[in-house]
Amino acid sequence: IAPKAIEKAIHVRTEEGLYIGIDGVIQIWKIIDAFPYSLLSKLSSFLLFYKLLSLFYSIFAKLRYLLPKNKKLCQEDSQCGQW
Repeated sequence: IAPKAIEKAIHVRTEEGLYIGIDGVIQIWKIIDAFPYSLLSKLSSFLLFYKLLSLFYSIFAKLRYLLPKNKKLCQEDSQCGQW
């Protein structure tokens, strides 16, 4: 995976394969399997809902570097805040 690609979207590897972007988020929701994540993962199987999630994720992915960082975590993680 190219470093620039990693910066642009979440990547999730499972036994079934590699999921990128909203598909990766949906896989995380399936693993958590608790409300509201289990509901969101089930709703994502509907095309319209999936398209909305994709839209929101693409907006979030472009703006997430503007979100405030947890300074304590950044002190422990050399990668934090480098986006």
